[in-house]
Order: sequence, then structure tokens, then C-alpha cells
Amino acid sequence: MHILSVAESLDVSTPKLKWAFSETSLFISETGKIKEKQNFVPTTAMIRLATKTAEDMCSIKIDFMHIGWKYLKDAITLRNRVTHPKKVEDLAVSRHDLENAYVAFDWFLTTVANVMEATLKEMSAYAQDTKDLVEKLRTGDPDTLALYESVYREPDD
Repeated sequence: MHILSVAESLDVSTPKLKWAFSETSLFISETGKIKEKQNFVPTTAMIRLATKTAEDMCSIKIDFMHIGWKYLKDAITLRNRVTHPKKVEDLAVSRHDLENAYVAFDWFLTTVANVMEATLKEMSAYAQDTKDLVEKLRTGDPDTLALYESVYREPDD
């Protein structure tokens, strides 16, 4: 939700992006009413959406070739296997599984921290630019006023 909030604040969000983050879809009921239903979106897909959105907004590149990403996917598979076992062996968790999950968790937390830092930095720069623009308009900077007037009076396409 942090990524979507920043995208909306920077005015780079789209209806499609908002819809994807909502994890819902529309359907038509038997009575002809439009209804929403909650979708299952895999955790890895949502992570990729959030990080891709962050990469599009600011100068950050997430390393999905890092072993932590592979181990995160493995840990999710392990979680699903243990949570929904089909046979007794599905409940087994090895030390190796736990060690890999630790690497995955560390990669994930580091990635989240880096993404949040980059997006907050972008928001801060945007806020400063806005503050500077408002100050130039307030003090009557001729170039800024001329640009504002040209945009303000430009007809919508």
C-alpha cells in the first residue's frame, strides 16, 4: 500500500494499477448487479508488482537474480506445503529449509527497506519541488508565472 500511496501522491498511478493493488475483480451476479470479489494474488506476483512500480517511480533496481529471491519463493512453497499437507512427509522442515528461509527473509527485509527509502526520497524531492514552485508563484517569478499561465490556459485535449 505504501507503493500505491506514493504513486498516487506523485500522480503516476493509473486506474489499472489501483485495481491490481486492490486484489479484486468485477463480476456480474445472476441478478445483473456488478459485484466485486476478492482475488487470490500470489505473494510473489504482488512483490513483483510493488517493486516494478517502485522501479518505475524512482531510481532503484531490485536484484531478482539474488539467491534470496529464489529462497523466498522456496519458503513460500514450503509454507504452503506445511499449511496444506497432502501426506505426512509434507510436514517435514529441514535445517537447510530454515537456513534458506532466513536468507530469504533477510533479502526481503533489505529489499523492502531499500524500496521504502527510495520512494520516500522521491516523495521528499517532489514535495521540495512543489514547495519551490509555490514560492516562485507566490513571489511572482515572471518565468514561473508565464509557464503557469501557458499551462493553465492550454485547452484540454
